Amino acid sequence: IQEINKVTTGRLKNFRNNWKNITNDKFILNSLNGYKIPFTSFPFQHHSPTEKTFLVEEFKLIQTEINKLIKKGAIEEKKDNIKHLISKFKEDNWYKILD
Repeated sequence: IQEINKVTTGRLKNFRNNWKNITNDKFILNSLNGYKIPFTSFPFQHHSPTEKTFLVEEFKLIQTEINKLIKKGAIEEKKDNIKHLISKFKEDNWYKILD
């Protein structure tokens, strides 16, 4: 299997006009701009999760996979020390991921 290093994700909305030629399904066409999960109630976490610990071998494997994602451009390393990655609850019931 040949690995391709070019990032080709997140491009569906660029072809919206082509999708309109294929379907008139509003769900599909609206999903091209991003899909929002329709929660039936506000998600609540009863207990804070315990910090996961990994064996040295597991940690190395995880770091290798993270490095692959960075190399592909799928993610990027954040140099700043961020304490909170998700903003507080908003009126429209959505969270915003901060970068």
